[in-house]
Amino acid sequence: MAVVLVVDDSAVDRARASGLLNKGAGLVSVHASNGRDALAMIAAEKPDIVITDLHMPEMNGLELVETIRREHPGLPVIVMTAHGSEETAIQALRKGATNYVAKRNLAKELVATVNSVLEIARADRGQQQFLLQTEALRDRQRPARHPGAAGAARDRRHPHAPLRSHGVDAHRGRPARGGRQRHLPRQP
Repeated sequence: MAVVLVVDDSAVDRARASGLLNKGAGLVSVHASNGRDALAMIAAEKPDIVITDLHMPEMNGLELVETIRREHPGLPVIVMTAHGSEETAIQALRKGATNYVAKRNLAKELVATVNSVLEIARADRGQQQFLLQTEALRDRQRPARHPGAAGAARDRRHPHAPLRSHGVDAHRGRPARGGRQRHLPRQP
């Protein structure tokens, strides 16, 4: 179940948004009445997503979005407001909000928007986890460097330079660029 933190100074709007979310499959809501309480709830509850009003006392929604971006960069934030305008939406998105829903459209758009943002956030987390696992696997498979002559020669030139032995690219079996191939006498 995804935990959704609803932040709004209006108890009626908090209840409305929570009611819509709790009807949505797999969504559970927790509440905060202002930005400062929301930051404490984020630390305590570890929500999967935050939905915040823009106009609140103490810490407004834009300040909350900025703080969440700085302190919890992977946590998606959806902004909602009754005083919505395109300028407000653009400003919220520039501050780091993931999406925007006008309160007059909550019944139609809130659950779909939350599910869409959660799906994208899960995919991003999965991709980051995959990349970390791939890098860790690559590090484990990388051969250890031995202080032998070939390893030392490679390290002096460039860490990724191919090994060259007797004028031949050791890993390709052909003459090295700029080098000459030495011919060994034929065995009788």
